[in-house]
Amino acid sequence: GLGYSYEYGLMGTVQLQWNNLFGRGQRINLMADFGVGETSGTPTGLGGRTRNFQFSFTEPWLMGRHILAGFDIFSTYRYRDAWSENRTGVTGKIGPHLDEDTNLLFAYTFEGVTIPDAKDETLISDEAKINSTLSAYLTRDTRDNIFDATRGSRLSFSLKKTGGILGGDNEYEKVGITGNVFIPLFWKFVLGAQARFGGLRSNMEEVPIYERYFVGGGETVRGYEYGFRVPEIGAIDGGKLMFVSNIELKVPLAKQGRNTIVQGVLFLDIGGTWNTVDDIHFTLGDGRTNLKAGIGFGVRFTPIPMFPIRLDWGIGLNTTDYKGHAPRELKFYLTIGPTF
Repeated sequence: GLGYSYEYGLMGTVQLQWNNLFGRGQRINLMADFGVGETSGTPTGLGGRTRNFQFSFTEPWLMGRHILAGFDIFSTYRYRDAWSENRTGVTGKIGPHLDEDTNLLFAYTFEGVTIPDAKDETLISDEAKINSTLSAYLTRDTRDNIFDATRGSRLSFSLKKTGGILGGDNEYEKVGITGNVFIPLFWKFVLGAQARFGGLRSNMEEVPIYERYFVGGGETVRGYEYGFRVPEIGAIDGGKLMFVSNIELKVPLAKQGRNTIVQGVLFLDIGGTWNTVDDIHFTLGDGRTNLKAGIGFGVRFTPIPMFPIRLDWGIGLNTTDYKGHAPRELKFYLTIGPTF
């Protein structure tokens, strides 16, 4: 496969999957993907580099019961706006299928993480820091179509504990809540809305930069650079708390049978990051602790259901560099995959 990501540029994927290993319903998956974005000079928010290798084994019916179990072995490299990171490790997972719409999953990950280069030299670490993480995920999904929903909802809750009694070099906890809903309106219009909350707590003097939250870009609040960065002035600035909301009004422009081939979208994105609860201001504005809003329009091309191509044009309504103001610009995003 070939695709394009706002964050990582041109991307390619090679994948081999066996869905019924030895006739037992077990799955193995071998995947390699890479992205080639900005490769010379100072990193920019208009692309990065990534490579990912992963081998997975999944048993969907453990001991004859509807319990998923399996493991992943992975090695990833991501070049971001202000740093790059290498991760190598293994994840084990197990969880019951509670009912037709609800799943519970527990996972344990043991990984080594290095930061080989960063704009802030104090972040650079060529020696691997060990993360030992226990995670729990609860998901309820009632959407009528996971690729192009017109009604229903999806709610997920995640809790992660790293370090402490689990060992490793880092210690922190993260919680995440994501909910989205799809409501059919008049004619063929569909209203989709999503809200995401994230929180990070740590007794460490400095939380690893790769665990902090960053908002801005084609996947969160469109109309802004990744991390709300202003290229000419400031660097990105993550936080320990995050809120993002996306609202989209969708209408099919061309269909083939029951499948939507071309779709038009109007959107409103709102989000922000903060370091403490006291910093949170749920008001729009140009200040560091204010929410930022972006509006725009887009077109979705879906040649096959699992391959939506997103073209979005967004403009930030509260552009800022945390020191002054930046001019509003219409930004273009070309991305593979749904917004939510």
